[in-house]
Amino acid sequence: MDSRKFVLQQTQECYAQAIAATGLDTDKVIGSLIETICSNPAQSSNSWNYIEEHPIEYRELTYYGRYILKYCFSKFLKGGQTGLCGHIMRPIIDDIALEAQFKLYAETEQEYFDARKDAAISIGKQHDIEWIEMHQPAIYLLLQMINE
Repeated sequence: MDSRKFVLQQTQECYAQAIAATGLDTDKVIGSLIETICSNPAQSSNSWNYIEEHPIEYRELTYYGRYILKYCFSKFLKGGQTGLCGHIMRPIIDDIALEAQFKLYAETEQEYFDARKDAAISIGKQHDIEWIEMHQPAIYLLLQMINE
């Protein structure tokens, strides 16, 4: 049995327990990690080069699971995420929310998120919230944040 596919989920659960026990300000930590990734210019303007230069920081961001999704969703819901930070947040969302990936085309990361949000709203109209919570947890979280 290949247990590697469970490692990220288990690490996310450990982080969630530690955060709950310590009251860690996850937005501050996550913001700092994203800032670190964005601060060290890569040899090109390709955002993947920034991520490749900071694999440890990027991997740690994925460990925050639901917390990084909330952070990224809140930034995108505010709008204007067309720069490097948006280019860093999108693959994080895609890496964590595997069940919520859509084949969408958009010119900017903000437009991609807006299309993703519209798709999530459409799914919300097609299924009851209990089904979404069980089968599409990232979409469930996004719908909760939209309705706040």
